[in-house]
Parts: sequence; structure tokens; C-alpha cells
Amino acid sequence: VHPCYWKGCTMHIGVEHKQITRHLQQYHGINTSATSEDTQQITCLWKGCPNSRMKPGNLPRHILSHLGVRWRCSTCQAPLSREDAFRRHTL
Repeated sequence: VHPCYWKGCTMHIGVEHKQITRHLQQYHGINTSATSEDTQQITCLWKGCPNSRMKPGNLPRHILSHLGVRWRCSTCQAPLSREDAFRRHTL
């Protein structure tokens, strides 16, 4: 569990994708299921983030990078910052 550094938030946030999604929806009103072509991009309001803009559906994965979550390959020890990249790497 880590502090949430979203602008104005004083809560803590888990490090699993589902926990981040739930936190964003409940406490920040962000619909993270919005990923279609016509979905409006939003700005990441995480403290220190350089005004990254993305679709709301990509925000939980983006926040994992702010939390420093890494997946490490057991074969080559490469640290990967995204779970989807880790899965592709280990195929």
C-alpha cells in the first residue's frame, strides 16, 4: 500500500491494477473502462507527473509506474515496468 499522490488525495492505494481502478472510480470519479477512440483524454494529476495525457482506461497502468511497481524476469533478471510487457517478454 502506497500513499495516493493524486492532487488533493490523502488516501492510500494498493499496488494491484484492480485496487487502483477501484480507487480512481470511487475517490476521483474516473471511469477507467473508457478506452474507445472517441474517449476524451485526461491529464494525470499525480504529484510530479509532467502533465501526461491519456485515455482513462490507461490510467491504472500509468499509476503503477508512479508507484515503482516492477516485474522481474526470472530468466534474465530484466525489470519491466508493465505487466503486459512482462507477459510478452516471458513468452
